[in-house]
Amino acid sequence: MARLSARVIAGPELGRNEEWLGICISFTQKSMEAAHALRASWPAYTRWAARYFSPAVKTVLADRKRATELLTPVLATRREASRIPREKRPQFNDGVQWLMEHYDAQNRKLTPAILAEHELFLAVASIHSSSAIALSILYDLLDDRRQDAKKEILDEITAITNEYPSWTRPAVAKLLKLDSFMKESQRLHFMGHGTFSFFSQSRPFHMVDQN
Repeated sequence: MARLSARVIAGPELGRNEEWLGICISFTQKSMEAAHALRASWPAYTRWAARYFSPAVKTVLADRKRATELLTPVLATRREASRIPREKRPQFNDGVQWLMEHYDAQNRKLTPAILAEHELFLAVASIHSSSAIALSILYDLLDDRRQDAKKEILDEITAITNEYPSWTRPAVAKLLKLDSFMKESQRLHFMGHGTFSFFSQSRPFHMVDQN
């Protein structure tokens, strides 16, 4: 999952870079640890200094700095390619190119540091959300209460493999029952399903029904 996401988001230059993959995979956990450390030990008016003294925050900043260093030559190569006449220009279809074109269209400067922030955010969203969704689908398929659906999906896969010699795009497009099952699983187990926010109220509070 991480390698596939890296190929789409960071392009072929970093899609197989083990250091980049390691940063992307661990960045979510490190960011959460840094946020927890800030909330637990640093009052709001002192958090500007956490970058100098908090080990968790310093780790996140070090990863972001290293991500910037890895993306710098990638962005430079794309800039050079953009100066080549369009008919001879190599074609890129990935996150780096999308962000570069978006910033150029708005006459904004895309620096390696800004690119790194975007790329890490996209990596966290794509790798961990996709992994969680895939795991939820697998659990639902293993659930004894859904054996009928599982049988129908297996029958559909068998029929498609008999019709097509390999898994081509048209073949995958015919997996309608599997697609429906995956969508329903994602609906029931959406990201943030177990996230709650709490607040305290010292005075009586009346919930207004807008309807």
